[in-house]
Amino acid sequence: MRHVLRVFLFAALVCAAVRGAAAQTPAPTAAQVPGSNLRVFLLTMGQGNEVYERFGHNAIWIRDEAMHTDTAYNWGAFSFDQPHFIQRFLQGRMLYWMEAAPMDLMVYVYQKRQRTMWAQELNMTPAQKLKLQEFVRWNAQEAHKFYTYDYYRDNCSTRARDALDLALGGQLQRTLKEEETKATFRSETRRLMLNDIEPEGTGDPKYELINIGLLTGMDLAMGPRIDKKLTEWESSFVPMQLQLFVRTVTVTGADGKPQPLVLDERVMVPTHRLPPPEVPPSILGWYILAGVVIAGILALVGSFVRHGWGRVLFVVLAGGWSLLLGLLGTIIALLWIFTDHVVTYGNENLLQANPIALLLCVALIGLLLSRGWGRRFATRTSLVVAGLAVIGFAIQILPGLDQVNGTIIGLLMPSWLVIAWVVNQWWPVQEGRLQ
Repeated sequence: MRHVLRVFLFAALVCAAVRGAAAQTPAPTAAQVPGSNLRVFLLTMGQGNEVYERFGHNAIWIRDEAMHTDTAYNWGAFSFDQPHFIQRFLQGRMLYWMEAAPMDLMVYVYQKRQRTMWAQELNMTPAQKLKLQEFVRWNAQEAHKFYTYDYYRDNCSTRARDALDLALGGQLQRTLKEEETKATFRSETRRLMLNDIEPEGTGDPKYELINIGLLTGMDLAMGPRIDKKLTEWESSFVPMQLQLFVRTVTVTGADGKPQPLVLDERVMVPTHRLPPPEVPPSILGWYILAGVVIAGILALVGSFVRHGWGRVLFVVLAGGWSLLLGLLGTIIALLWIFTDHVVTYGNENLLQANPIALLLCVALIGLLLSRGWGRRFATRTSLVVAGLAVIGFAIQILPGLDQVNGTIIGLLMPSWLVIAWVVNQWWPVQEGRLQ
């Protein structure tokens, strides 16, 4: 019995000691919770002068206050020296990759490029921050960093958006997919390409002319897939739009209550650059005017085809125009048939810039050389090319054929009508030969 009492007494003393030790052990502090040492920022960089800078840029900045590191992760790295760059670009298979860089280097680069940089600190739980850090570190590894770039659906902004959404458990996507905007991929392209980012009177006209030319080429090459209304989720392919949208997002906090996603916003690199307008400028009238001017020049020269020099000048102008647009039409067809550029599929501009125009160029030369076949060939081919352009204009009234290509129709159709008119009406012919 005495031994039993000793055992119970010893057990009671052990339990008391354990309870005392537990009472003296402090609860984990916030700093000890995994991920609580991290701060996460969404970086947004504004527009620059170069064409690949016109859409802005995004990155994710993670500050580790325990390790005293500041790392910016971005998905916008590419190189003109990558193998088969031109081939990949033309096929729509261009490689971009994710890079991690010190934050102070990122700031220096954008200061040097004179591009505004904003930082939005995000309200995320420690677990979400840790999940994001683990993902971007994995993504930055050589085996995982490369991806096939898509201008609208898979770029530096959508990759940053998707990484944040992954860490937030889909809360970002659920919010942004519910809201539809008035924007389309085409309207956003026009808005950003035509924005004069410099204060009035200080911009370089060279960049304005280059951007107008590039925008015209893009409008010509891209089909109806970029004309549907976008949700906020889709519209966040533009970095500045993602910056705008996250300001309105609420997420579930650690206490289970809804909280704003953005805790704080600051300008990291201030500049004098102007923000893009909310809507693109109206350009249809300018393109119609340009088309009328081109057609007017052809008509004026065509009025002198009774003279030798007039015939030569008309064929040079009309033939050169046919050659240019025939080549562009061939490129449009090749983009549609043989590449992964899905935004070029179903392009109605093929009715305005058509490969048949290459045959018209040959026929005009035969017409100048007073060949009988040239007369017949030019007459028929010019009517076909002009007829296709008119059909491209007329089908705009049909449901489902609503590509926003009024600028291209206004620019090109008038010239085809004038060329057909000159060839079929103004050129006197006697016994199959020019007079």
